[in-house]
Amino acid sequence: MNHTNAPPWSSLTAPTLAARRRRERLARGGTALSLCLALFGFLYTLDAITGTDTIVTATSSIARGATIRHDDVVMTKVPASSITGNALHTIGKAVGSVAQHPIEAGQPLYAGSIGSAPTVKAGDTVLDIAVANSINGLIPGDAVSLVSAVGCKPDAQETQDRENGDGNQAAACTLADHATIMATKAKQGGSGDERDQLTVALNPESAIRVMKAGESGPIVAVHR
Repeated sequence: MNHTNAPPWSSLTAPTLAARRRRERLARGGTALSLCLALFGFLYTLDAITGTDTIVTATSSIARGATIRHDDVVMTKVPASSITGNALHTIGKAVGSVAQHPIEAGQPLYAGSIGSAPTVKAGDTVLDIAVANSINGLIPGDAVSLVSAVGCKPDAQETQDRENGDGNQAAACTLADHATIMATKAKQGGSGDERDQLTVALNPESAIRVMKAGESGPIVAVHR
């Protein structure tokens, strides 16, 4: 007998096997929905308690001394904490600066991670020089003193003695008290005469002394 006026839920309440299976499926669906709502509520509450922060992180490894480009960094949302609170919060503060230490991909950038790119001061000049010592520890922005290993003003007799292999070696002297490194170029091997290269900014008087001394013997860069 058909019950044309039966309520919509009659198919669930009927004392049949099909109705019981429908009730079980409905119960499982309700349980799953309840769990999803509970999880959403938990995550929402956790986010409200901990909060999030958006900081600058590296998209790839950045070598010490490298100039940071726009593609090297990205804004990343992370859980808020006292650690992330000290990180950089704008990409503009990182782009164009010089990495002060190696930075790994995904690592946050801090104020101590970067240094200002060096600029040439008014009245200074820029000079490319070959140095006798290793420049592995030097990066753009570092200040160095430039020292001649053969003396600044050798007299004629000292020059003759060096050419003949006689006499005492002239004392080293400082050619420039302060020079700012603009760029570095390490030697690539090969010829034993090849030396590391530095591009430095310094005052014209010191630049002239450095150029003259470079014709006489090796120059050493001393990190200040």
